[in-house]
Amino acid sequence: MPTARAGSQSTDEDEESTLAKAVPKKKRKRRSKSSAAEIIEFLTEFKEEKRKEEQQKFDLAERMHEEKMGVMARFLDILSKKKA
Repeated sequence: MPTARAGSQSTDEDEESTLAKAVPKKKRKRRSKSSAAEIIEFLTEFKEEKRKEEQQKFDLAERMHEEKMGVMARFLDILSKKKA
């Protein structure tokens, strides 16, 4: 009967190791090394950079719109002269 007992022990050990792997370990909370003032400063700078980027995108879109309007105006002018 020792063989049956050894087989059941290895099965029990396999089950225990499987269960141990299945249960997630608690993660430690990461402590921030930055102070609140540093975080606020970073967020302020980040916000300003994003505002500038958005303004640049808007300016580019506005300039492209003006160019398209100019091309369309010339196109319409040429068409109206051709009909006349």
